Amino acid sequence: MQLGRYADAARTLEQYVHDGGSAIAPSRRAEVNKTLGELKFRTAIIEISLNVPRAEVMLDGKPLDPARLAGPTVIDAGEHTLRATAPGYSASDRTVTLAGGDRAAVRLELVAFTLPHGPVETAQRSRSVFWPGFVATGALAAGAIVSGAVMLSLDAHLSTLKNTPGSSEAERTSTADNHNTAALVADILTGLAVVTGGVSIYLTLGPDHSSKTPSVAVGPQGIVLSGSF
Repeated sequence: MQLGRYADAARTLEQYVHDGGSAIAPSRRAEVNKTLGELKFRTAIIEISLNVPRAEVMLDGKPLDPARLAGPTVIDAGEHTLRATAPGYSASDRTVTLAGGDRAAVRLELVAFTLPHGPVETAQRSRSVFWPGFVATGALAAGAIVSGAVMLSLDAHLSTLKNTPGSSEAERTSTADNHNTAALVADILTGLAVVTGGVSIYLTLGPDHSSKTPSVAVGPQGIVLSGSF
């Protein structure tokens, strides 16, 4: 009572009278009954009902003993917050203000969670063109075309030398070597352009398996393709 926990004091004294029975002296019983009468003006009675039997009820942030939900519950007079929760349901909250001697019935309705109706839209990954690969493909293709043109020019020059009586063997050999080199370069650049173009198309249209953006670098040592795919 000195702590202001009047409802707990009332329950304790009622249990004392019940358990003590005839062993309690009449004078002591009269004193206890008088105190219980005074506590009725500092306490209220609340009856809590639920639409979900297994729900947990909290009174002012503290769990309420499920046994106390079976009947009327004595609480201190004043303002109280009730909250009921259960798995799969949204919480139900109520605030009540009771004066001493009041009696109130409170029902806490919990609403079950529902899944949204209709098809769930799936976010599509935005595709972006892998421009570095296509730029490299264009550069390689252009180099292959230039090398092919040089090869054709050397081929025509070599044919002219072969049909010219005054041409030297060294000149014809040098022209033939340059012709073969140009043909080899044209073949290599064509192959690289095909490979780089294919990889660029895959990176543009294929699935995204990496957060790292692939890149292509062209240098004197060759072509470097970095990334995960």
